[in-house]
Amino acid sequence: MLGDYVAGNGPLALKTAGRFGDGLISIFNEQPDVLEFNLGKVREGAEAAGRTLDNFHTTTLTTAVVLRPGESLTDERVIETAGSWVAVAIHFVYEVWRYTKDDAVVPEYMKNIWEEYIDHIANIGIAEEKVHQVLHEGHCSYYPPQERKFITPEMIEGACMVGGPSEIAEQIRAAEKGGLNEVSLLPPIKHIREVAKDFAEQVIPLV
Repeated sequence: MLGDYVAGNGPLALKTAGRFGDGLISIFNEQPDVLEFNLGKVREGAEAAGRTLDNFHTTTLTTAVVLRPGESLTDERVIETAGSWVAVAIHFVYEVWRYTKDDAVVPEYMKNIWEEYIDHIANIGIAEEKVHQVLHEGHCSYYPPQERKFITPEMIEGACMVGGPSEIAEQIRAAEKGGLNEVSLLPPIKHIREVAKDFAEQVIPLV
């Protein structure tokens, strides 16, 4: 489907997608509460412009970890496959929190590591105005080694689509009912072929 898509997550960007765009690309759109909020802001923008959202296309940016029989969220393969996206999630939320200082933006699954992560950033020893220059190291491609301790089972489950093939397929179907049209995976470079193969062979046939 061709069109002008807006990539955004903040309220103004979401409203802009509704005013001018043919679609929206956002992080976490596969999560029902996030998608509901995002589409609400998109509708506000559309209504302000006198537009309808007929054929409006929604995409989520995420990754998927298809668990193998007997595998758990503490296994090395799972951590390495999910790690880069977990880091993206932390960096994204931290950027929002950094400008708002509103603890309400921190999702429940992040709260166990949040204070430690704030201390981690503070101890990097970089001036506040330059934090953004190092914060997104490895963005989607790999996770910074010093951030491995933040790749917890709670973070993997909260930030990624993870589970057996049928569980991930069900999550996608639920998101589709909420208005999601497309899943765009951003796995780590080192595991990109493995993730794509697992998803194509094990999940897509079930959706």
